[in-house]
This record gives sequence, C-alpha cells and structure tokens, in this order.
Amino acid sequence: MGKKSLKLANKLSSVIAVLRHGIPKTMKSFSALATAAQIDSRLDAKTKELIATEIAVAVRCGGCIALHVKAAGQSGAYKPHLEPVRLGAG
Repeated sequence: MGKKSLKLANKLSSVIAVLRHGIPKTMKSFSALATAAQIDSRLDAKTKELIATEIAVAVRCGGCIALHVKAAGQSGAYKPHLEPVRLGAG
C-alpha cells in the first residue's frame, strides 16, 4: 500500500471517529453492518475484504478503497490478489 493511500485510510479513520460523536445512531448502525460482515461464514476475511474493495472501486470511493485495501492486506491479501480488483475484474 502506497504512502498516499495509507495516509488517506488513516485520515478516513479519523473522520469516522468524528462522525461517531456527531451522528452516533447512524454510526452505530454502520458499525453493526461492518461487524455482521466480519462474522465467520463460508468466505474468509481476505475474500470479504477483496469483495469490499471491489465495491469501493465500483462506487469510486477513494477513502473506502484505501481502507479496504489496507484491511485486505491485514487479512492476508497481497498484490496478486488485488490486481484483478484494480483492473475491475475482481
């Protein structure tokens, strides 16, 4: 992950923290959705993050892309896993 993307992911994390205070009910629901998506299922965490990254690419959310690429890396995804996503074929 490049320095620019990492900086964007960290900035978005800070913004999310501010939103938790400003719109707590909405952010509680958002957090519940994120937690539910992480529950064990037939898909492992890496696959789920690659799917989330592809969705972020599809909606062109730069901050979302940065956050999910970071999370995908933490879940064991490497550059070869992310290449199809980058090309829009993932």
